[in-house]
Amino acid sequence: MTAKDVTAAYEADHGFYMDNSNVWFINLDSGDDMVFKALTMIFNSTVFSVLAKSGAIALRGGYYKFNKQYLNPAPLPNEKLVPGNRKIRELADYYEELTGLQEKYEKAEQHNRIYFKSVMEHKWEEVDRICNEFYGLDVNDWTEIEKVGRVVDRVTGKEG
Repeated sequence: MTAKDVTAAYEADHGFYMDNSNVWFINLDSGDDMVFKALTMIFNSTVFSVLAKSGAIALRGGYYKFNKQYLNPAPLPNEKLVPGNRKIRELADYYEELTGLQEKYEKAEQHNRIYFKSVMEHKWEEVDRICNEFYGLDVNDWTEIEKVGRVVDRVTGKEG
C-alpha cells in the first residue's frame, strides 16, 4: 500500500497471485484489451504518478500511501479511453513493446542491459509524451510535473 511512485501491471488471464494483502487492485469485468493496456501505460506515466501523489498521504522516506482512494482524486482522461482512439492504440503498442523489452533486459548479460535500458527509456519518454497529450499539458505544465517526477526507474525498479 506504500510506494514512491505508482506502478501498474495488467493481468489479462485472471491468474492473480498477491504476495501481500495490501496491494492495489482494480477488477474490471469487461472491456477492451487494448484500452486496458493503454490504461496500464497511463497509470505508469509520470503525469499520473505525480497527480496520484498530490492526493495521497505522504509518509516518511519519500513514500506515499496509495490506498484505494488514490485513484479517485487522480483524474483520468476517461472520454478518450475508447478503442478507436489512435493514442490508445499507440499506448497499447508501447505496452507490448516495453513488456517484451523488459523481459529481454531481465535475461540479458550486464553489458547488453545498457542497450535495452536506453531503448526502454526512450520509449517511456514517448509514453509520457502521449499521456501528456491525453491530459492536455503544455510545456509549462510538464515542467511542473517534472519537478516532482518519478523516483523509481521504470526499467530497473531502483531509485535514481
